[in-house]
Amino acid sequence: MPVTVTQYTRLATDAAGHTVQVGAAPGLGSFELTNGASAVNSSPFPDTVRFIRVATDAKIRVAIGVGATATSTSPLMHANSTEFFSVIPGDRISVINSA
Repeated sequence: MPVTVTQYTRLATDAAGHTVQVGAAPGLGSFELTNGASAVNSSPFPDTVRFIRVATDAKIRVAIGVGATATSTSPLMHANSTEFFSVIPGDRISVINSA
C-alpha cells in the first residue's frame, strides 16, 4: 500500500492571521512511496520544503533526516493515519512496514 507524502513551504494562517497546524495550500506537490518489508527511501527534499504531510493506509515505521533509513524501531504510524513533520534541506523520508 502506498504512503503519500505532500510537501509544503509553510504552515497556513487563519482569517485572523494566526498560524494553524496544517500545510498552506497549495502544497509543492505529492509523491508516493510503496512500503514493504525493506526500507524505501525518498530523494532529499528540495530546499524550499519545510513541512511534509504523511498519509498511510498501512501500519508503518518512519524515519526522517539526512540519510535516514527506517527500521523496526523507528517511530510508528498506525494504519489509516496522517501526520505532519518538519524537515530541513537535505532530509529524506524512509518508510518500512511494521508487524
